[in-house]
Amino acid sequence: IINEVISNSLKYAFPGERPGTISVSIKAVDGSLEMLLADDGVGLPASFDPARSTSLGMKLVYTLAEHQLGGTVELERSAGTKYTITFPLDDKA
Repeated sequence: IINEVISNSLKYAFPGERPGTISVSIKAVDGSLEMLLADDGVGLPASFDPARSTSLGMKLVYTLAEHQLGGTVELERSAGTKYTITFPLDDKA
């Protein structure tokens, strides 16, 4: 998940030598793990729906987060692109 989101940021968020920042943070919150993956790039077009994208990478992000990990994916499009991915921690591990 992290690899795909960062790869997309590097590929699309900073066109033509545009400087920018990519940030990754992971923390435990109330029995869940929360990953914040963000960039301050050009952002996604309003018409782009990553949950319905035909891109293999976006399908992987949503399939892994929602179906394999039982989590949620939230997308924020202000000041770049920010994914908040939350999934439960497994007590049985």
